[in-house]
Amino acid sequence: MSGQWAWGQLPYAWLGVGALVVLWVNTGLVVLAACRPIAQLLDYRRRFLGGAEGIIVEGEPLARHVIAQNGRRASDDSDRRAIIFHDSDHHGRVAGGVIETGVAQRLEIDGLPNEDIEVWIDEAGRAAAVAKLEEADFDEAYRAAAKASGYRREVCASVGVGCKIWFTDLDPAGRALLANFDPVAWCLRRMVWGMLGILAMIGVLLGVTGLLLQPPIFGPMSTLGGVLGLLYFLLVQPAGVMLRDALAPPSRSMLRGSWAQLGSEGLGATGGQAATKSSE
Repeated sequence: MSGQWAWGQLPYAWLGVGALVVLWVNTGLVVLAACRPIAQLLDYRRRFLGGAEGIIVEGEPLARHVIAQNGRRASDDSDRRAIIFHDSDHHGRVAGGVIETGVAQRLEIDGLPNEDIEVWIDEAGRAAAVAKLEEADFDEAYRAAAKASGYRREVCASVGVGCKIWFTDLDPAGRALLANFDPVAWCLRRMVWGMLGILAMIGVLLGVTGLLLQPPIFGPMSTLGGVLGLLYFLLVQPAGVMLRDALAPPSRSMLRGSWAQLGSEGLGATGGQAATKSSE
């Protein structure tokens, strides 16, 4: 080995071992962070399996999910007029109504405040709520987006009469769940994605480690493993954040988005006043 032991200097091999340990510990922390939302999805699925489903026959709207957003002018808007949105708060509310759960069976749902309910609205419902907001005057919103406080809006997606919903009773913490799409299948898909993501991270790490340990140490293959290990170290945390966001329940998933004026170039300009869909 080329490294020589000296006071204040470690052999290169030991430095490599230390870097490999850091790589494994960092990956382990990312994997543990990804396991938490998977466990939460498992609990959500269990609760919905023990809940009920039905059609709303009274209550308009029966429930709503509100996303508070703050918009700022696009930072590179020299040749375009666009507003970039960031979520600041998510909350749900049930106003109350009547659900038909079966033949001649009706269930009355009482109103619940934000702290007692999680409302899950599908992507189509959230997109419709955004489109309705963007029927407003863009120029006024664009002027507000240039101020220090930004342009504030609330995206309110709701479910009312005629909609099919899935709902649960209050849990021991006093919170209920309500969704306008099949949450059992959704949770299962997300859990599968999460496990595949974890397995992919571990598989890549094993491959990188195998290359690093290829003899001779610091030879061509080992050096290639070191370069790939550095790239993996830089990318695994952003990948973990993306995985965490993808596993977030709809009651807390980020909407974000942008709004561009008709004819403007850049992000969000899709042939009219439109908002980009949130990444999920």
